[in-house]
Amino acid sequence: MALLDGGFALLSAPSTQIAHFIPDASIRETGRNDYAITDHPVETGAVVSDHAIQLPPFVEINCVFSGSPHGEDYPNRLLINLLLFQKKRQPIDVYTVRRHYANMLIQSVSHVTDKTTATVLAATIRCRRIMIVSTKTTKTSEASKQSQQSPQKTASTERTGSQQLKSTGTTGFASPSQRA
Repeated sequence: MALLDGGFALLSAPSTQIAHFIPDASIRETGRNDYAITDHPVETGAVVSDHAIQLPPFVEINCVFSGSPHGEDYPNRLLINLLLFQKKRQPIDVYTVRRHYANMLIQSVSHVTDKTTATVLAATIRCRRIMIVSTKTTKTSEASKQSQQSPQKTASTERTGSQQLKSTGTTGFASPSQRA
């Protein structure tokens, strides 16, 4: 079978699963975990990296579903069901040979039909994790609302003396030597 040439097939012994769909063969599974690292220029030629933000992981699975033993129309029905899961935006679990992914949404479903895949569903399914959080609303008391109307009563003030603006002698941004 041409789909399994090259030794890329990971025959699933239900180790790969997308929601409750178990492919007959998983050709390739690509998982990715990235961080976005922020860069900010602070001076000419200098950049500071001060944060790293974890991005949601995603997984892409190239797999094959056959009609056997479910019937000849199974690949078509399966594609319709995958597209319905995607349309509902319902979080699912995805299991691969390497890892379990929770709270995943089906981001894309692509499929190929040619002379070698006419009787099966050869699909690439890409899923991405969504972050599910819960929020909580609290009420403040009337006493708290009243105390916030007079900030001088809720926090002490500090004497910092009189402040004067310092002119740099130029308009716009000051150079490093002018700031000293």
